[in-house]
Amino acid sequence: MISAGARFDYNQLDTLESFSAFSPKVGINYNISDNLILRSSLGSGFRAPSLAEAFTSTVASGITVKPNPNLKPETNLSFEVGMNYQPLSWINIDAAIFQNEFYDFIEPGVDPEDGIVIFDNITRARIQGYELNTKCELLKDLSMSINYNYLWARDIEKKKALNFRPRHIATAALDYKLYDIELGSDLRYSSRWRSSILY
Repeated sequence: MISAGARFDYNQLDTLESFSAFSPKVGINYNISDNLILRSSLGSGFRAPSLAEAFTSTVASGITVKPNPNLKPETNLSFEVGMNYQPLSWINIDAAIFQNEFYDFIEPGVDPEDGIVIFDNITRARIQGYELNTKCELLKDLSMSINYNYLWARDIEKKKALNFRPRHIATAALDYKLYDIELGSDLRYSSRWRSSILY
């Protein structure tokens, strides 16, 4: 099955210059068998600066953030290949690899002139990785899910890792339904980020 779509965005934020973008996307799903589906998608995206990114001026926990009314919107080109596999009726496995190319990527950083945090545009950024999601129906009303994400995010121009983005993110959750009451518990792990990592 092939699906296609497009989105048009127009943004006008306070005193910032207005921006517009046309973002197409196409996706393909192919059923290998009743319990195995392959998928792929390719598309472009657009994100305008938020009010906080462009105009925030604050001090929190000793960190000063200043506004940047010259922020430009970021655009991206994204690609993903994945599969969904259900080997047994009570277990489902979903896996995917992805790559996102960003242009004018909006990222917090430190202004070298005054040492103050500011949101600014990175000329080129790239985020690659893969994700694995598993859901198991352990009992009639008890299910467990395990999710893992690996992210390799970097500034292409400066050849260093993007700030505030851990390489490894994992979650495990248990959900139980008792009549009309749903109970849940989850455990989350996120590795430390290091802005000095080169690629």
